Amino acid sequence: MFDKTHTQCKTPILTEKEIQDAFINAYNSFIVDRESLVEDAKEWISVLDKQDSIQAEIDEIVEQMSELEILVKNLIDENSSKVLDQDAFQKKYNSYKKRYETLEIKLNESKENKNANLRKLKGIELFIQNLNDAPALLKEWDASIWIKLVEKAVIQNDRTIKFILYSSKEICTVI
Repeated sequence: MFDKTHTQCKTPILTEKEIQDAFINAYNSFIVDRESLVEDAKEWISVLDKQDSIQAEIDEIVEQMSELEILVKNLIDENSSKVLDQDAFQKKYNSYKKRYETLEIKLNESKENKNANLRKLKGIELFIQNLNDAPALLKEWDASIWIKLVEKAVIQNDRTIKFILYSSKEICTVI
């Protein structure tokens, strides 16, 4: 049901043909500077290619988790072989457990960060390959070029389309 109290979307309605024509024009304007696009993409690769530091962070977290596991095991062994204040034992155990859980969260985040970087790296490497294989000029719509180069297109209120390439480069054109 239509509600007059809500603000309507201001994004213009464009036909598929208008978007395709806009992409052809944008493509033909940016492809002339193919070498620069490849260099920009390679710079992104060098920025993202920090796998060694991420792996070092993962290794450090795993090491800290292993140390905590040993501390917990020793604490439990001591509690089973000696009479310990159970409140002090529980407090220490909970402290170790909390630190371990915090490290576990950091480990998962670091692994996801590493995987995201790897996916982005592979995507940019593929983008460079596809860009190098792309024609020097588009005369008509070619869906395969769109699929290989464009991550997404964003239509602005002013009828500007921002084509975001897999290299993260943004190409804007006005319809």
